[in-house]
Amino acid sequence: MEVDSENTQQKSVKEFGMDLKKEKKDVQQKSIKKIVFLSLISIWVLAGLSAFITSIICFGYSGSALQKMFGFLLAILLGPFYWFFYGVSKTYCS
Repeated sequence: MEVDSENTQQKSVKEFGMDLKKEKKDVQQKSIKKIVFLSLISIWVLAGLSAFITSIICFGYSGSALQKMFGFLLAILLGPFYWFFYGVSKTYCS
C-alpha cells in the first residue's frame, strides 16, 4: 500500500512540474503577443501622428487645394495610409 501511495505522489509531483512548465510557457507566449501588439499599435500611432503633422505642413507647399484637403482628411481618418498617397502623388507637397 505504501509503495502505491509513494508512486502516486511521485506521479502527481511530476505532473505538477509539467503543469508549471506549461503554464510558464503560456505566460511567456501571452507576454510576447502583448509586446508585439503594443509595438504595432505604437508604430501605427506614431505613423499616424507624423502623417497628420506632415499633412498640415504640406498646406504651405505646392499642390491643388483638393489634394491638400484630401491629404489632410486621409491623415486624420486613415493615419499611416496617408504615406501611400504622399509617395504616389507627384505634385502633392513638393
